[in-house]
Amino acid sequence: DPLLAGAMDGGPVTVVLVDPTATDNETAPENITFEGVRGDGLELTDPFPLGDTSITWTAKDEAGNISESCDQIITVFQAETMAMLNPDGSLVIDDVNGGATDDNFNLSVSGDNLVITSSSPIAISGVGVIQVDATTVEIPLASLTGGISIEGQGGNDLLTLETPLSLSGAGNGLILNNIDVVLSGGGELGLDALSVTEGNFDSSGGTTVVATEANFFENGTLSGTGTLSGVVNMNLDSTLDPGVSPGTLAAGDLTLETGSVFTAEVDGPTPDTEYDQVVVNGTVTLNGATLNLLGGYANALEDIIVLIDNDGTDLVSGTFDGLAEGDEIAFGDFSGTITYTGGDGNDVALLGTPAQRPFVTTWQTTTTNENITIPTTGTGYNYSVDWGDGSSDSGVTGDITHTY
Repeated sequence: DPLLAGAMDGGPVTVVLVDPTATDNETAPENITFEGVRGDGLELTDPFPLGDTSITWTAKDEAGNISESCDQIITVFQAETMAMLNPDGSLVIDDVNGGATDDNFNLSVSGDNLVITSSSPIAISGVGVIQVDATTVEIPLASLTGGISIEGQGGNDLLTLETPLSLSGAGNGLILNNIDVVLSGGGELGLDALSVTEGNFDSSGGTTVVATEANFFENGTLSGTGTLSGVVNMNLDSTLDPGVSPGTLAAGDLTLETGSVFTAEVDGPTPDTEYDQVVVNGTVTLNGATLNLLGGYANALEDIIVLIDNDGTDLVSGTFDGLAEGDEIAFGDFSGTITYTGGDGNDVALLGTPAQRPFVTTWQTTTTNENITIPTTGTGYNYSVDWGDGSSDSGVTGDITHTY
């Protein structure tokens, strides 16, 4: 059969050859010997150059009879990506040429094998790795015990994960660097851990179950809709960007560290269809992350925008950078305040009501038992008055009169 081999940096490549098979009426298969002659005159153990090299094979039986010859073609191609299965069971997919081209990768499961396809040629290394063709590689799932690391090396690489896909067992996670990711197939992606740096992980409406933690680092982004189940940590210079203009993303315990960014589009008062939302099944910790609000509609006083819908009764820990409870929020045509006890009492929300500010005024009475009235216009009031004479009123919803 023809044999394919990928070369990095122009080759040549050492190719491990397997003897052909032959049958003979008088000689057992194990006693048949083979001889191969390369078309370029080099030894079979010498590296093969780029392009096609022919090998002419003959077989000899115990009586010394020599078979008719057959030819095999060894094709060495220039590869851009290396797929290397290490002895510890870890798989490294490295786009060695980086920004030379923008590559599209696809990971899927066929039977008991993980299938890797690419828009550019792939070279392989490691025991058990199968070169199906220049752009397709298969690896037995049983050999993957140390996780998968994918390095984009720059450029605009895209990885599509065809679900269902499961990497089970401690340490069998997914490390992504310099590559964007989308989920496809409608099944579940199961990982021990997830790490994203310099790339966008688009949940794409799918479900990702992480047994330990999902960590997003410098220029790493979690976006889209669907579910990322498990602990989610947004670290320095990472971005949480839920929705798809807009939409809802569900997560487990959520921590936004200092220097991370929460981005949300707000174009109306309806979650999922008019504004972005994160639904958290667990704890919410805001360690001074930056809140980045986009859009901004002309809101009504009664509007409530629940940016983080926190389940249960546990309170939100911490605040966004520079935004204390009740602080004013203004962007686009939206004007209101922020609360960390909104919704059902423990959600991060924007309120259409303006910030409450005390004001002081003075008046002069000229007679005993003189009445002073504070007038109001419209509805929606709830205020308190300190009359300055030792008396006060609270919970006032309209006009109020006081007698001095």
